[in-house]
Amino acid sequence: MTGSTYTDRAGVDYVIKKTGLSRRTVQSMAARGLIPGAAKLGKLWTFDRSKLGKWISDKERECLSRQISSSGAVFSMPAFKLAASKSGTPLRQRIAERRSAG
Repeated sequence: MTGSTYTDRAGVDYVIKKTGLSRRTVQSMAARGLIPGAAKLGKLWTFDRSKLGKWISDKERECLSRQISSSGAVFSMPAFKLAASKSGTPLRQRIAERRSAG
């Protein structure tokens, strides 16, 4: 037997638990084709578990790669604000200082 079986599929509640997204967001993203393996069966959205897992892993990698600078260091938000305040034009420095103070 090849292909997916029904047990390989999950409902919206499963996606909500795995992603932390709201029901409305999951359904909207599925309708726009943004969640791989999503299929609407009647009135219910179902999701291929393996494609969903891969999609989440890919999103995690994307976020991590954005956090890594060219030197390979991972910046937290306070460190990023400090680095931004020390570079750029005086106006950008002032904006960064105000943001970090507030």
